[in-house]
Formats: sequence, structure tokens, C-alpha cells
Amino acid sequence: MNLISRITNLYAYISLLNKLEADAIIFQTQNTEPVTGLWKSVTLQNTRVKVNAYAKSETDHRQSALNVLMASFDTASQKGEPESLYCENKNLENNIKEFFLLHAPKRFSIPDSENHHVFNEETVHYLDIADRIAGQAYRCSSGDNYSTGNFTEIQIEDSQISLRQINHWNARSIDHKSDYYLRDLELCIPLSSDELKPAFMDEYIGRMRINFSDRSSKQNKICGDKIIEKIKEEKLKFDSNEGSKDDR
Repeated sequence: MNLISRITNLYAYISLLNKLEADAIIFQTQNTEPVTGLWKSVTLQNTRVKVNAYAKSETDHRQSALNVLMASFDTASQKGEPESLYCENKNLENNIKEFFLLHAPKRFSIPDSENHHVFNEETVHYLDIADRIAGQAYRCSSGDNYSTGNFTEIQIEDSQISLRQINHWNARSIDHKSDYYLRDLELCIPLSSDELKPAFMDEYIGRMRINFSDRSSKQNKICGDKIIEKIKEEKLKFDSNEGSKDDR
């Protein structure tokens, strides 16, 4: 299953949250201001999908919003039943559980062309670039066997898609002080016209934000070096193509 197919499967959970958002007032509690909508987040790690919804109000920012719904699903179980469920409003838990049982995907499937989530050309381009960059480390060394394609984690939020590849093999082992991997790659793709906020050590390919660090032991830098070279190659290619468009 390719990256876009995996993300399409995750959007099925976003659709469920969209249905709940239509009646967002049900998440109102004594601890929140009037709820006007939901900030939504869906994350895939291995076979598990984590769903989060945060109360949106006129004054709250996403970073300080109250987490009103958390659920996790194991796509390997093929049941569609949440493994765990938390609602800030406890009176909603049974209804939300029943809603998920009726509508949550039973398993991940390869979507046909009619059911593929529709991304704009820019987003598809960034997803392809991100997949090529992360692919440099797939099965490159110990700890680089990822069940989620080339990534450890795929996260969809309202404003962005975040793709993470993490290898901390032996990093906490006291028996491998000179033989460990401590490599972190994150690629963030915007889903709106708003620019992503930069952070320390970030670089960009177009509007896609990239953060990469490799603090692996000295003899285990080869895979990280391949990622660095691929980032440089993709950035050069992207800038060259953009320059060609400007010359037309």
C-alpha cells in the first residue's frame, strides 16, 4: 500500500470527526467556553490509529484547547471497535462508542480511484518528495523496518500532514554506548495557504518543512548521510523546476 493510500484510509477517521463536529455543542462541559467546532488529529503508528478532537471556541488556540475526545483503534483486529475511548463529557461515551462501532473502518484497504482522497497537485508533489527522502533509510540498518511504509508515524491535522521516521535502535541500552541509532526525520506538508511556523533547524523544500537530526554513533551515520544527500538533491530539483516555471 503506497503513502497516499494509507493517508486516504486515515481520512475515513477524519470524516467521522467531521460528522461529530456538525453537532460540536455536545462536547460542551462546565470547564469549556461555548464549543464552536473541533480541531481534529488522526495518527497512524504501526497498525494503530489514534483519534483526537479538541474543543474549538472563539478564544481558544489549538495549543491550549481542551482534548474532548480520544480513541484508539487496532486496524489489525478488523473489528472497527475502539480499543480505548475517552470523552471529557462522560455522558457521551456510550453514544460515541456506538457511533464508532457503526461507522469506523474495519480494516485498511487499498482504495480504488473513486474512493481516493483528492489532494491538490502541490500536496501530491510534496508527498512524493517526502516518500523518496524517507525511502533512503528504509531497511538501511537495524531499526529501519517500518510497518507504515517508509515512516514510523503518519499524522493528519486540519492544517497539515506530518510524516515521521524515527530510529532509536539501542539508544537507551547501556551495553551499546558506541553502537546505536538516534535518527529523527519529520516532514510537514501544509494543507492550506497558511505557511507552517518555522522551528529550530528547519529547512524547506518549497512550502514543505523538514526537520532532520542524526545523533547516531559514529559508525552508524551512513543512513543519515543518505537522507541528507537526498534532501539536498530534492531541494535542488524543486528549486530548478520552480525557476523554470518563473522563466516561462
